[in-house]
Amino acid sequence: MKTKATKAYKLMDEAVHVMSQGVIIYDSFTVVMTDDVEEIIDIAFKEGQSNPQIKELEWTHHGEAHYSNTIISNYIVYENIHKNTVRMFINEDLVRSYSTPEEAKQACQEDFEKRVKECLL
Repeated sequence: MKTKATKAYKLMDEAVHVMSQGVIIYDSFTVVMTDDVEEIIDIAFKEGQSNPQIKELEWTHHGEAHYSNTIISNYIVYENIHKNTVRMFINEDLVRSYSTPEEAKQACQEDFEKRVKECLL
């Protein structure tokens, strides 16, 4: 399975080989020397690694519980309608109570993103 990064590197590599003039013209005002292309690519990918796009958690609903299971963690947001409470569980451990399911789901998303970024370091 090709990643976007792999595909982008391949396309840039092909573009560098095709150029015969030693310059890339992006528009009528910007000229980049081919020697600078590799540095530009490295900077762009480092920026992409430091700010990865992480998908939103996908939730299923069953009764009073909302579930989102990932390879990293399992999240449960449990609404107790009778007691007017919303609890957030990560891997079956109670983490915290919230006022609304949306607040709890946002906290789950933040936790998920933090864990994914820790794996990328």
